[in-house]
Amino acid sequence: MPLWLRALKLADERLRTVEPWGNDGAIDSMFYAVALRNVIRAVGMARPSAPCAIDDALAHFDAAVPNGVKMRDMLEHFDDYETGKGKLQKARNIGGYEVTFKRAYHPEPGGIITVEGSLAGGAIQVTFELDTRVATPAATTLVKTVFEAAKDRL
Repeated sequence: MPLWLRALKLADERLRTVEPWGNDGAIDSMFYAVALRNVIRAVGMARPSAPCAIDDALAHFDAAVPNGVKMRDMLEHFDDYETGKGKLQKARNIGGYEVTFKRAYHPEPGGIITVEGSLAGGAIQVTFELDTRVATPAATTLVKTVFEAAKDRL
């Protein structure tokens, strides 16, 4: 199993067992978002081997997990968002998000990781949710599809 997919699955397993509002839940949620982004990066590296198949697989993945990249961006670059220099802020020509972190937990396995940001004073609210019960199987399918499509060229 590829390294970042294994890391994603380990973070998913931990998210099922840690106290949802404790520090460990927040740390595991952040690690999950980073691992998910790196799965996507690794798939992108394989693109030259089977561009059409991998583009199609990524499109299906993005439809199932639309906020994975944005969430990781906000979590990993929190310092840029606090000072109004985050990528999503620049795209919308706004600055000064107050980035807060919340994680909602469901009684069933997995849960929803939520990252919220707001423009100073709360004028603009941005919320990204990532359902690990959808994202982990989608990432697994993505990686399997890529390996199958590029098996003779990787």
